[in-house]
Amino acid sequence: MPLSTWGSMGYMTEQKSAPQGAARPAPPKGKILVLGGGIVGVTTAYSLLCRGFDVTLIERNSDVAEATSRANAGLVSVGGSQPWNAPNVPLTVLKTLGRADSPYLFRLRAFPAVIPWGLRFLMHCRTATYDRSCRASAELVTYSLDRFGALVDREGLRFDRQQNGVLKYFQDAGALAADHRSTAKLADAGLDFRQLSRDETVALEPTLAPQADRIAGGLYFPKDESGDASAFAKALAERCRALGATILTNTTISAIESSNGRISAVMTDRGALTADHYVLCAGPAAALLARPLGLNLPIYPAKGYSVTIETNGSIALPKVPFLDWGRKVCVTRFGNRIRATGYAEFGGYDLSLTPSRIQTLHRSLIELFPALEGATSIHEWAGLRPITPDGLPILGQSPIENLFLNVGHGPQGWGLSAGCAAILADVITGRSPDVPIGSFAYSRNH
Repeated sequence: MPLSTWGSMGYMTEQKSAPQGAARPAPPKGKILVLGGGIVGVTTAYSLLCRGFDVTLIERNSDVAEATSRANAGLVSVGGSQPWNAPNVPLTVLKTLGRADSPYLFRLRAFPAVIPWGLRFLMHCRTATYDRSCRASAELVTYSLDRFGALVDREGLRFDRQQNGVLKYFQDAGALAADHRSTAKLADAGLDFRQLSRDETVALEPTLAPQADRIAGGLYFPKDESGDASAFAKALAERCRALGATILTNTTISAIESSNGRISAVMTDRGALTADHYVLCAGPAAALLARPLGLNLPIYPAKGYSVTIETNGSIALPKVPFLDWGRKVCVTRFGNRIRATGYAEFGGYDLSLTPSRIQTLHRSLIELFPALEGATSIHEWAGLRPITPDGLPILGQSPIENLFLNVGHGPQGWGLSAGCAAILADVITGRSPDVPIGSFAYSRNH
C-alpha cells in the first residue's frame, strides 16, 4: 500500500487567561503542515489557524473528509465513548468466530500482521484497564462535546445537525443492566445519561413502536448530537481557507524525511513541503507514515460499513439516532436520508464491500422501517477506523521534536475532534491543556 494520507480553538477565541502575575505569551508564529484531511485533520487545522499559525493541510483525496469521515454513523456522542476492548469482547469474538454476521470479523489476510496488535488489545480487556480507559475517554469526549458546540455556534456551520441526543436500546434485560452498570461508573466523569423503560424508549422515539415487544429498555444520552460528518468537515475547510489556510487536495505523501531528530520535509507528488512544525492526522494510514521514522504507532484499521437510503420525505424517519444493541447496528437520520452503520472487520487496508455485510445492514433498515422496501436511491460504503489497543487516541508530542500526533481515534473521530484539536494547539503553544493528556501520550505504548 503506498504511503499516503487518508480521510479518515483558536487563539482569537480560545486563548486562555494567564495566571495572575504571569507574563502572557506572545502570539505564536510559524508554519505548520497538517498531514491528513479527514475530520480530525480539518479540525486541527482550524484550531491552529485560530492560534495564529500559518497552516497548510494536505490530503490524498480530491476533497477533505472523503475516506473515514465520508459516510460514517455521524455521531458526536458521549454515549459511544467506551472503548471496544470491554472484558466480554474476547468471549464474544470466540462465540461468533467464523460467522458471517459476527460483529467482529478477522480476515485471513489480516494475519500475521494483526497478531501483535491483537495481543495488546486483549491485555487491555482486563476490567481494571478497561475501566481506566473508559474514564479517560469519557472525560475527553465530554470536553470535546463542549468545544464542538462552541465551534459550531461560532462558525454557524450547516451539516444536518440534530441536537436530539442518542438512544441505545436493548432486547435483553441482562444486557441493559450490564451496560447501565458500566455507564453509571462514568457519571462523575461528566457522562450524562438516564435509563428508560420500554414505554419510555418508544415515547422518546415513536418510530420504534412496531419493535416495542422486543425492547427491554434503553439508555438515553441527552447531550449527544448527530449530523453529516463529511459536510461538517467540508464546511469547516471552507472556513479554514477564509482564515488563510492552504489546503492541498490530490496530494500523495511518498516519504517523511528527518534529520537530527527533526522532520525536515514531507515528500509529495507536488514536491517537498516544509514547515516549522508537523502534525500527523492521517487516520488509519498514520502507522504506515510513522514507521519509517522509527515511530511505532499501535494503530490497526477496522473496517466499518454503512448503507444510506434517500427517501422522498413521505416516510416517518427517527428524530433520535439510535443503536440497536441486538442487531449491533446504529441508525442515523440526515434530513431525508436514513443510514445504518455497523461491524468491525479486521482485514488490513482493504476497502472492498462484502455483500453479506451490506445486505445485513440493508435488511436491518427494512425490518425497522418497512416503508423503505423498494427504495432505489441506496449508497453503500466502507471506511477504516484507526483503532488502538486501549481504545484511546494518541495525542501530543512525538519523540521527534517538531512532529505532533493526533491519531488513533477509532470510531470516535468526530466526537473527539474538537477537543483533541484544542488540546494539541495547547501543547504546541506551550499551554496547559484543560484535560490531562497522560492517558493519550505516545509514551504510554512504549
